[in-house]
Amino acid sequence: ASVDSLQRSAPVLNAMCAALEAQGIMPEMMHAESGGGQFEIVWAHQGVVTAADHHMVAKETIRSVGAEHG
Repeated sequence: ASVDSLQRSAPVLNAMCAALEAQGIMPEMMHAESGGGQFEIVWAHQGVVTAADHHMVAKETIRSVGAEHG
């Protein structure tokens, strides 16, 4: 089921990863979580300040791209 969910959501997830990359956040892995429609995008470990900055940018980016895709 998680593979099916990942395939159905691939266009929006790929757009999210591309938007993150455009901002210098390089996703390393993406996978479905146990809840329906829940996914995880993972990027490399960083120093605490950079990690906090990337978290905030990623949160807003993911929310914006998701909204664009309904």
